[in-house]
This record gives sequence, structure tokens and C-alpha cells, in this order.
Amino acid sequence: MKAPPKLNAAQVAALCPDYDDFVEIGEGGFKTVYRATKAGLPEVIKVVGIPSTDGTEDQERYRDECLHRVQREVNILQRCQTPTMVKLGSMPLMEMDVAGSYYVIYSEELLPGVDLRAAIHAKSVFLAESEAKLLLRSLLEAIRELWSHRYIHRDIKPANV
Repeated sequence: MKAPPKLNAAQVAALCPDYDDFVEIGEGGFKTVYRATKAGLPEVIKVVGIPSTDGTEDQERYRDECLHRVQREVNILQRCQTPTMVKLGSMPLMEMDVAGSYYVIYSEELLPGVDLRAAIHAKSVFLAESEAKLLLRSLLEAIRELWSHRYIHRDIKPANV
């Protein structure tokens, strides 16, 4: 299976005309994440490349699973209402064909600050005990919310906190 080419900020901006000031802020797997603004408010734009296939049944099944994985993530965020989890942004999940490659794009709120991984590695950032306890309680609340809907987060790591 071939991953679609990564879209750059200018290409994503062309697909999202209601947004301005695109800056890539992360990537992993088939996903690239951009910070952008809509009406002056910051959001995160997620662009997920869906692999192409040669038409074999196994590859078609894998491609469908990749698409469904993104759809599940969006559905979960719609259902979960705890303030300790990121919220969806103003752009609903959209499926797009760009020059023969397939992508899904949606937005989430932009959470200010650094993730836990960056905080651990930064020499200038120090979590006070009270902050660490609040962070742990917030993480446990998010896990409890997911479990109340019978979901399991399979990628809890400092970069996602």
C-alpha cells in the first residue's frame, strides 16, 4: 500500500478557504497537523492520508480500516463531553480527493501550552506537585469518560497529554 503524498500548508490552505495562517505543528503515521485560524480564533487542522490500493481485497480492507479509524476518532470526540478532552473544531470531517490521492480533514480546538513530553524535556519547564496532581486527575477523568462509552484510548503517551 502506498501512502499518499503529504500535503504542505499551502495545499491545505487551498482546501480550507475559511482558515488563515497555516503552520505545520506535527506529523505521524499518515497524519499531518496544522495550526490555523478561523475568524481570528485558533484551531488545529488534521489531515489524514488514506493509502491507495491496487484493488486486492486485503488492501481494500486495510484502506477502509484507515478511513474508519479516523471516523471513529471523530465520533468519539463528539460523544465525550468532559472538559479534560479536546473538542472538535468548526470543520466537520470531510473526505477529499487531491490529485488522485485521498485524504480526510477535520478540525479540533487548539489547546494552549506544551504537551507533557515537551514539558519533561524542557529544562525551563517544571511541574509543581499541584500541577502534576491536576494533570493526573485530568488524565484519569478523560480515561473515565472514554470508558463510560466503552472506548479504550490505545495511544496514551506524554506527547498526547
